[in-house]
Amino acid sequence: MARISTYSLDTNIDPSDKLLGSSSEGGTKNFQISDIAQFLGSTNASGIAGSVPFKYNTSTLVNGSMQIVGGATAFPTSANVVLRVSKFPNGQNKSALAVLNTFPTKDIIVSQVQDSNVFGVYRVKTVQQVGSTDYYDITMDHLQSSNDSDGNGFLANVYYVLTPYIGAQDKDFSLSFSTSDLVLDSGEYHLVVNHNLGKFPNITVKVSTGSIVQVPIKHITNNQSKVFFKSLNSGVIHAN
Repeated sequence: MARISTYSLDTNIDPSDKLLGSSSEGGTKNFQISDIAQFLGSTNASGIAGSVPFKYNTSTLVNGSMQIVGGATAFPTSANVVLRVSKFPNGQNKSALAVLNTFPTKDIIVSQVQDSNVFGVYRVKTVQQVGSTDYYDITMDHLQSSNDSDGNGFLANVYYVLTPYIGAQDKDFSLSFSTSDLVLDSGEYHLVVNHNLGKFPNITVKVSTGSIVQVPIKHITNNQSKVFFKSLNSGVIHAN
């Protein structure tokens, strides 16, 4: 084998390219870049903060695996979805409970390692231990999701990562409104707010007098809400 310095540089890295190295099982072997990338993602060996990897399991849970309670193929789109996970992430013998306990009230993204376009975004409500086991139920509400071309979100023996969804939590929306924007219906005024935040946001109303007021709010979808007023008002609506 010639000296490494004599080989030309490959400036067009491809997932099918191979690297030469020593295997822990002994001997010299080729390692494909796409396999290395999947290993890093499925074990979080690269050390991405807050990212917890699991293999989806449709049968009995073991360390490093997770499953939707009740079973699921597509990402569930309801409230109170329960994702049961091992406290030991895939490829690790250290508990991730400290990270899991930061999830309540936060948005997380559950994404497939092999295809990042397959994902679900959920707002976590609680993280609770299942009896005295090493498994925990993450109860959450659906915000948005994207299944694969066959309508599948969760596939057996496929790797997923749970990661705080910082992008969604940083989004906000403001809307100035006037009395002419309000709609009178059954003796009550309302305003439909198309915030398109992909979540059920907190909504604050500041009226033209400068006061912050509490008003009834109804979330129609995770992108649209309705704000109610007892009388005509104008001001600014803020959602985050």
